[in-house]
Amino acid sequence: MTQTVSSTLEPRPDVVASIAELGRQLHSLRVWMGKPSFRTLEAEAARIRNNGDAISALPRSTAADAERGRHLPRLESVEAFVRACGVSDPEDIERWRMAWRRAATDGKSAAPTDIADRSHPSGTDSDPGRIESESSSVGFSTAERLAAMPVRKAADVLTAMLVPDAVVILAAMDAAAASRRLRAMPPEKAATVLAEMDELLAIERIQPMEPTAVGALFEHMTPQRLAELVTESKDVPPKWVAMALAAIPAERAGAVLLELPTLHVMAILTVMPADRAKAVLAQMPTQPAMKVLAQLSPDQAAAALTELPAQQAMAVLRELPIEQAADVLAQLPPQQVAILLATLPAGHAAAISAKLPPQQATAVLARLSAPRAMAVLNELPTPQAAILLTELPTPRVMAVLAVMPTEQSAEFLANMPHAARERIRAELQLQDRS
Repeated sequence: MTQTVSSTLEPRPDVVASIAELGRQLHSLRVWMGKPSFRTLEAEAARIRNNGDAISALPRSTAADAERGRHLPRLESVEAFVRACGVSDPEDIERWRMAWRRAATDGKSAAPTDIADRSHPSGTDSDPGRIESESSSVGFSTAERLAAMPVRKAADVLTAMLVPDAVVILAAMDAAAASRRLRAMPPEKAATVLAEMDELLAIERIQPMEPTAVGALFEHMTPQRLAELVTESKDVPPKWVAMALAAIPAERAGAVLLELPTLHVMAILTVMPADRAKAVLAQMPTQPAMKVLAQLSPDQAAAALTELPAQQAMAVLRELPIEQAADVLAQLPPQQVAILLATLPAGHAAAISAKLPPQQATAVLARLSAPRAMAVLNELPTPQAAILLTELPTPRVMAVLAVMPTEQSAEFLANMPHAARERIRAELQLQDRS
């Protein structure tokens, strides 16, 4: 009879006859119930306990060990596992207790030997990946055999297996050995297997790979799945994540970051090579990019801002709070600041200019066109604008006053310090004579 994926995944505690098979059936139960993460199981077990039910605590490491099928878990841990997965019927819970007792009594007995057969429905022996020994068993014993095989041969066997079976085998295998065999599998099949594996177990098997191999796997995973792997496995260093994302196209890396919390994105980008971080940030829409920049230090944000496409840089600058925008722009040369401010509405540019260090504000104003400088000054209180104007070189002051209405220029002159006012008036008189 042909087995379907559903029939493969459906938990069958009654067939358990070994520790390995107990682990496999616990995994099948978790997948059958929607594949909650080990962290979710831990929280659900705690919730059930808090409600007064007699249930053991279920640390995620305990849940992962139980599912691996390497060692016999405590009966209380198995009960907590199945309860956390949503099993509440007393008869069903008793079936799992009996499964544990059989595993404890006969930990070395062989479980059903259907994985190799499902890998090769035709039943032929010509396939190089076929496990020939009739004593091969599901779970840990099969994992041992595949771990003892040459990597390429084991990878061929795993590639030929149904995905749920490969997941169980690789989860039961030592992480380093599993990593080498995943590395030797076609990336699309390896990625499919990892997509069905618990996030913590998957990351443990991906981490030993070099960045290029990780990038090849990530190419075949959805951004949502990659984000799950990163957020669920909180012990993964941001530097490793940054290296892995740096190995895939910037557009795809940006799509992954969109699925992550802003603080997580910031932690990754700050340890990513600068050029790569800028390229990834440039692929993000304005709002997410703005949120990331808002979390960076002013010098980091300034460096990132200058690498964004012009339209995106302008949009991000408009979204930043005024004081934060000024802090970021204060890290840039006046010419770059002038270019950016020239694209903003006059009121926004004036508000930012007013928060810049005085020396930089003057240098920026000197680099704006006379009409643009006048528009910015018009948005400031006249006394403040007049003082700022007097800090400019005299020819520049004259150019700005020349584009102002007569009444406005007179008001500006009236608010200038006496020495500056007299200097400007003398220059105006010279112009009138000429």
